[in-house]
Amino acid sequence: MRKIFVLFALITGFGIRSAVAEPTTSTNELKILIVMGENVYYEKEIAEGFVGRLRRKLAEKSIQLVERERVIPDFSKSAYASPDSSEGADVWRLVTDAINKKYNPGDIDYIITLGSFASRAIKNSNLVQTKHAKGQVYLGVTNPTSADLVGQTGIAGVQYGSGGVDYGRKILELFPPNQKLVFIYQAEKGKGNIQDESIAADFIKLNKEYESRYPNARKPRLEIRPIGGLIEVQDLQQGNPADPENSEIYIGWYGLDNILAHTNGERLRQANIWIVPSSNTPQNLDLAGVIVTVDDRFVGELGADIILKHMANPQLDLKQEKVRKPRFKVLIKKEVLKAKGVKLLDAAFTRQEDVTYTYR
Repeated sequence: MRKIFVLFALITGFGIRSAVAEPTTSTNELKILIVMGENVYYEKEIAEGFVGRLRRKLAEKSIQLVERERVIPDFSKSAYASPDSSEGADVWRLVTDAINKKYNPGDIDYIITLGSFASRAIKNSNLVQTKHAKGQVYLGVTNPTSADLVGQTGIAGVQYGSGGVDYGRKILELFPPNQKLVFIYQAEKGKGNIQDESIAADFIKLNKEYESRYPNARKPRLEIRPIGGLIEVQDLQQGNPADPENSEIYIGWYGLDNILAHTNGERLRQANIWIVPSSNTPQNLDLAGVIVTVDDRFVGELGADIILKHMANPQLDLKQEKVRKPRFKVLIKKEVLKAKGVKLLDAAFTRQEDVTYTYR
């Protein structure tokens, strides 16, 4: 997605696909290097969408796609993945140093980066310049502007959704006006949680808008709850089916969503904690009953289109490309919501003609 820290990461080292392509110089090849931000489902889906579309389109032009490798940083010894934190910076330095030593100038045409942290780390490393690559394409960044990726020479990409305000609106159209909705996130100074901080800033704007438009609704419409350390299960309250509107429903963007992706997610599944995840996995839908997310594979496909366009117009600087912003969508599994006691507005179940809604 998506999407400061990797909680309880189960990442298997400086992970690289078993088949690593050897450097070649053929003009009938396009050589890419993919740098993952973390070893999670939605990033894998984004990467598959990207590679699949690019490979198909290049084959139509008799061009072979050469995927050098997929680099996965090892955060097993660090709870913080941001290159702007001291812990994360050390890991990303190992990643960029390894790439720098392994590849010569001309070995890579484009560096593809997944998520905010990988994208910032590669941008700051200057690997595109030192390896004489044609550019960097980022995929699934929460806020490319705050990540300092917009307007940078040789960089273009795809945002994870259409922004925090739209994300908040999509959530609010699901729930009764007095439902208690909480955005809890890690706000520890110096850890670089730019994803959740960006969403929090947009939710503040949205709260002001809703306060004037809906004076009888709960205030604030979206409670913003920063905490000074890593999110733990004890920070979350269980839902109460007997009093659903006053039960806290947690909005899972980056930090909280990663709890679901790693070891602590099992404890959340066992407890009756109500969450709206932002990454689409079968496990999350069975846990929550409702997800507000984007089409991960489509994020990758949009990134592939950026490269195809640049190949047709190589004289243009990638920074001239507009940031692609796929729409948010909703997935609903009614029987899970009923079993948990979570209440949605009746209208949420009658949007079959709305392409942004899917019912399972």
